[in-house]
Amino acid sequence: MPEPFTSIEKFTSFSAKWIMKTDTSRIHLYRRMDRFRDQLQHWLAVNKTEPASIEKLVVMASPHAVLQTQQADDDFFKSVTFPDRLSPRIPEIGRWHPEHFLSRKKLRTITRNICNADEPLGLNVFQTYHVHPNQIICGVQCPSCSKFGMHRLKARWHRHACGHLSKGAHVQAFKDYHPLFRPLITNRGCREFLLLESRNVVCRILKSPGMHSFGQGKGTFYRLVFDE
Repeated sequence: MPEPFTSIEKFTSFSAKWIMKTDTSRIHLYRRMDRFRDQLQHWLAVNKTEPASIEKLVVMASPHAVLQTQQADDDFFKSVTFPDRLSPRIPEIGRWHPEHFLSRKKLRTITRNICNADEPLGLNVFQTYHVHPNQIICGVQCPSCSKFGMHRLKARWHRHACGHLSKGAHVQAFKDYHPLFRPLITNRGCREFLLLESRNVVCRILKSPGMHSFGQGKGTFYRLVFDE
């Protein structure tokens, strides 16, 4: 039987207690899943793909989330699972629809077409969430203790509090900068974001493998590119 084609929304560090706190938030969750399903059905219709049964499933990313039973119905628990239960849930959903809607070949074609149609969101975070750029925490976050405030010493990042050393801790800072501001950065912008004073130190960081530059002098821009 073909594998079910499911729409899965992942919530990071999300508490199920909050979901069940009020009926309003629970309804909001259902509506989001229904909206995603409707959007996928619309996309399939626009791309002249034969209709298929689409089920909704929310994966609670945190294994410590607690699902409270107050005011919960069967439909809610059918639509929510945890990462360690995801694999067995897929065949379970498939058993709800014994009919052969789509072949494996057709599923692969749909998957490829969806990937090819993917476009960057282009979201303006500051306007969407009413956040001012000055509210963004600058500096390099320690991969060990997750605290900000690493210092650059002899081509390495050092966190005094926990003693952790890292050569590439700034890469995550660049990955945070990219969606917040833009995929381009200048030497000055990099110094301000990483909280570094030395222009030469930042220049060496920006000239590391994988970084592409264009322009001259103070008008030089560096394109932030990351390996998948």
